[in-house]
Amino acid sequence: MIVGVIGAGAVAAASHLPVLANLPDVRIGWIADQDRRRADLLARCYRAESYGTDVLATTVFDCDVLLFAVPYGVRAAYYERFADHRAAWYVEKPLALTAAEHLALCARKPDHLIAGGFQRRASGAVQLARSVVQEQLFGTLRRVDVGLGYRGRTVGSDSERGDRLIAGGGIIADVGIHCIDTILYCIEPAAFDVRRCEMILDEGLDIHTDADILLRTGQGADVEMRLTMSNLVDTSEEIAFEFDQATVRFSIFKESPVQVRARAAGAVFTLGDVSGGYPRTSDQVFHRFWRAFLDGVRSGRANFTSARRMLPTTQAVEALYAAGTATIA
Repeated sequence: MIVGVIGAGAVAAASHLPVLANLPDVRIGWIADQDRRRADLLARCYRAESYGTDVLATTVFDCDVLLFAVPYGVRAAYYERFADHRAAWYVEKPLALTAAEHLALCARKPDHLIAGGFQRRASGAVQLARSVVQEQLFGTLRRVDVGLGYRGRTVGSDSERGDRLIAGGGIIADVGIHCIDTILYCIEPAAFDVRRCEMILDEGLDIHTDADILLRTGQGADVEMRLTMSNLVDTSEEIAFEFDQATVRFSIFKESPVQVRARAAGAVFTLGDVSGGYPRTSDQVFHRFWRAFLDGVRSGRANFTSARRMLPTTQAVEALYAAGTATIA
């Protein structure tokens, strides 16, 4: 398969391109970026063609998959340029900020031909946590706590930082959306209700959010969720699932194991499976996610990489931004 890459920024250079270069039967055909010099440099590294903004006027492309790795706010022109192209699409997060926008994007391709960039779904820790929730290994899930960020952390790349229209949002849209997607992927709630949401904004970007949310499972059970995502205070930087019999903690950004604290005895132990937590590193996670997406493209069957299956995450982010009672920093 030939992959065309739109965007030569940090996520493409550090994560996508090295993984694509090591996938069997995959070749990087071309790389485009508004910074033509950066596109040229990366293209030489991967023996690919390069384009600048002239990619929007070029008429012939040889590719089977398009990776959209440009910021949220500048993708529209590329969507329209490649609207009729046969290639499958892999769109980095955030896919969309409203449910209507998300559904419109998904309508452009069959479900198996458009993926969203929530790669953490592929990690060993997340797959294990999902199994624990779905199998009710420690009883009924009662509460979820998620913390992300610390004092002084910044969000967005240098080119988009401070520009709400380009970035799409602050810490929630930039990084926190991965945590939200992980929780919803594990729980698969039937409803998401924001009970309280307090935000602090800086130049239109959310830099601190503290929220109480009620999740309702498909079985009708209520799960309380506390969310703190901040550049102003130190957080746990973990996701914690509280069950009747134990609390399960893990991180989606660190190479740490899934930990379990038994509620009765207070004993702490590590939860593992036959895979040993694989994939564990960022490169391994990206590799597994890309491989799953391409398997779906080849087979014609959608899987966990499908953008349409990520709609609840967009709905949750939309609800948080809509409910946020904002304070200007």
